[in-house]
Amino acid sequence: MTFEDIIKQAIPDADEQLCEHILWGRTCFPAGQITAKSLYKAAARWRRAWINRIRLCDYCDQPALAGEFECQCHKQGRH
Repeated sequence: MTFEDIIKQAIPDADEQLCEHILWGRTCFPAGQITAKSLYKAAARWRRAWINRIRLCDYCDQPALAGEFECQCHKQGRH
């Protein structure tokens, strides 16, 4: 099973670009090891946020500030 197959289990209509984003931007890859479970959880978390129109922080997956790519803590440099 490829990483794309795992992501498509959580996001059936995911294209190659979204699969790459989930792998590189929502997991610790390539700096750390990922499992199929952690990859699936990252994809499912992204999908839930997308459905609810919530943008996630690029650093910690917490809800980002409106129109921003960071949460309140990262915006203020507290993390």
